[in-house]
Amino acid sequence: MATKRGRAWQMVDITVKIFTGRTLSFQQLPLNTTIGELKLKVEDSCGIPSQCQRITYLDMCDLFDHRTLEQCDVVNKARLDMQVWAPFIKLATAASSGLIAQTFQAGIINNRGFISQDEASIALYIASHCGHIRLALMLLSYGVEVNSTTKLDRSALHAAGIKGQWSILCLLINWGANIYSKDVTGNTAMDYARAFGHRQSARGLALYEWHLNKEQRATQKQGAPPGDGGRNIMDQFPSHWLTEIPGCNTPQILCPPMTMNLVAARAANMLSILPGGGSKAAAISVPTTPELRGDPVYKCGKDHQIPGSHALGVKTKKTLPPITSTPSRLVIPTYDDWLKAKTEAKIERQRQIQEAKEREQQEALLKSERRKSQAAEAFSAWIKQDRASRHSLRQSTSRVTAVTIETA
Repeated sequence: MATKRGRAWQMVDITVKIFTGRTLSFQQLPLNTTIGELKLKVEDSCGIPSQCQRITYLDMCDLFDHRTLEQCDVVNKARLDMQVWAPFIKLATAASSGLIAQTFQAGIINNRGFISQDEASIALYIASHCGHIRLALMLLSYGVEVNSTTKLDRSALHAAGIKGQWSILCLLINWGANIYSKDVTGNTAMDYARAFGHRQSARGLALYEWHLNKEQRATQKQGAPPGDGGRNIMDQFPSHWLTEIPGCNTPQILCPPMTMNLVAARAANMLSILPGGGSKAAAISVPTTPELRGDPVYKCGKDHQIPGSHALGVKTKKTLPPITSTPSRLVIPTYDDWLKAKTEAKIERQRQIQEAKEREQQEALLKSERRKSQAAEAFSAWIKQDRASRHSLRQSTSRVTAVTIETA
């Protein structure tokens, strides 16, 4: 904790330029704010977990989390830079853009072809914060732990609550997210939704929690509640949304675990993730982002848009194509394949060397023939010139002889 000495209690306005080029502005920050607290504010704004961030200032050296802005000599109107650590730069870039194939290629699938939970949980956190519902659905279908947390004990549910991503909140709770989980500050997803002014998200989470507590109290008093029947929420999504990733050996889960309370979810309207009341026909037409190439970006509805036809920002109705990108470095070759490839490469290299030698020999032969032809042409030209000179000499000699005879 900073003391009241020096400039510790002065307020400064700073800007942080993140790795995507976007600039974040923070007003009236006290100089006793630590770099760790600043990283937390940056995480709330852009969705990159604090353990993946690198904050630099002036000399481009990393600032330690325990140091304050005063100790780092940060002045008013200063600009700091936030970069992502090298192992996570591709993952953060792809996940924040909602690119599915690139996200799975950026370290989520390890060399053995299985899902790496650490990288996958970071991608799920970023996708939940940015509202990329198809990327989140793909990650969950490949067995990513929905309750996995960051260094600050934040789960994907916290990230969705910070931005009020109502569709993502419904999806995560349908997949068994724990709404009671708290981070290091003791806040739940509902607390963040209320603090950041997302009324519908906070109200829906509060309704779900209230009905859930009500059902639990009824269960304790009267025993097991009457069965409500299962509901497959995957009927709301188009069939091509769950696309198999080539080279991934992890089996894909096509139905979420039924761990949620359906009565509480129905009361909080959490069973309708996509607009149209959960019908498959209404969910097939989803938005595209024409300015991006590759995998489309899927925007989920925020709290002020649920329910309604604009929950996904639909402007033009188009059927999205399936994922066609083939990841590289996913299929592990066997020893026989490696030996065969090595032998073929060796044969190809020898063939190229032989062709180069033959090419050099042909070039040398052509050069020697060109030299011979040039020498023959030069010799014939010399012979013609010599004959012409001798002929002219003979004519001049005969002319002199004739003149001498006439004078005699």
